[in-house]
Amino acid sequence: MLAWKGLTMMLIRCSTAVFVFLVVGMPPLRADRRDADPPVTADKPKLPAKMPMTGLAPAKLVPNLCLVRYRISTTSPECQAFFDQALGYFYSYVWMEAARSFETALQYDPECPMAWWGLSRALERWGKKDHTEALLKASKFQDRASHREQQLILARMQEKGQAPGVSDGESRKRKAIATLDNLIALYDDDEEAWYYRAQLAGGERLFGGQASS
Repeated sequence: MLAWKGLTMMLIRCSTAVFVFLVVGMPPLRADRRDADPPVTADKPKLPAKMPMTGLAPAKLVPNLCLVRYRISTTSPECQAFFDQALGYFYSYVWMEAARSFETALQYDPECPMAWWGLSRALERWGKKDHTEALLKASKFQDRASHREQQLILARMQEKGQAPGVSDGESRKRKAIATLDNLIALYDDDEEAWYYRAQLAGGERLFGGQASS
């Protein structure tokens, strides 16, 4: 009887040792041992050689290029980073690089309304005719935007005659300014609203930049 109990305890100890080895002792399986490459996710798309709107290769992030930060409605950190970089180029009058960075942001979040909004502005300053197409995309996806972003999009739609109730250039401008004034009254910390409002008030001077720079 004692011999049987001893044998039983030995088997239990051996079984326990094997279990501990399997759970703790084995190294974790590495993902890079899989035969196939991992699928491209929405956050890590395969970037094109040339982007369709600008015809340029995608931008690269430049560390510490600019201190401008403007939080937009996107779940992609890459989209946010390229949007901020684009603003830095835009307010430095480097329209082509601004457009490149805005369109690169869209490679990571194709339905980001503010990236389309920014691309529209940059394309126009760069002298490209398809800036209206980008603006209409911003309007199409504005349900994904916050209220303040929707007002920025509306103001540009009014400025460019793409919103109802506007006619000539001066009427468009007044409507856009009124929308921005209301936006600033609600969100007086919104830098883009202030910048855009000042830009409209400055007319064609564009803070010193030229439309085709």
